[in-house]
Amino acid sequence: MNSSARRPFRLAYDTIKRELQAGDYTSMAQLKASAIASRLGLSATPVREALARLSGEHLIDDRRDQGYFVPALTGRHCGELYWLQENCLAAGLAADLGARRRLEGPAATGIDPAIASGAIKGLTEAIASLCFNHNLLVLVRNLNDRLAGVRRAEAELLPSTIRDDLTAACIRADNAALRKAIHRYFGACIRQADAIVDRVSSDRYYTDNID
Repeated sequence: MNSSARRPFRLAYDTIKRELQAGDYTSMAQLKASAIASRLGLSATPVREALARLSGEHLIDDRRDQGYFVPALTGRHCGELYWLQENCLAAGLAADLGARRRLEGPAATGIDPAIASGAIKGLTEAIASLCFNHNLLVLVRNLNDRLAGVRRAEAELLPSTIRDDLTAACIRADNAALRKAIHRYFGACIRQADAIVDRVSSDRYYTDNID
């Protein structure tokens, strides 16, 4: 696909993905290519291609013969994603693939702004980078995309101390401390998954019904 042909696809893909992550669509809403194309001033073809890509990334559901839908937002679904992200990161660190970064030390490499901010997206991706495993980083980024819509509620409901502990361990690039902090953080996420989803649903209800 040449660059001029990619522009409509990129516009459709980036817009829909941004809207999904911002919570602009309700749970289980159908994504109609024709309606989105009309809104964006595009033909339906690049929108369908964008929806197919987003489905391949598991950001939306492809229901054969029915169309594309926003995934159901449930505590169980979020809990499963949290569990998967925890175990991906823990497995990478358990393999001790971060040895080179640990030997260099944080003073030699500087503190990544994404780590210093304490934002869980930046923290998880920084931890994956410590493992020097590209496929792990791709998977963690995808999970962050899929969890983007609940991150604000997650930050509001979880004690700030467990994120602070994760940040501190990441700055030190200490594998043992990171594994403990990851287990503590995502364990709390899993326990609070239902409450996180309820908070997101309440926020959306208020936004959808505001005068």
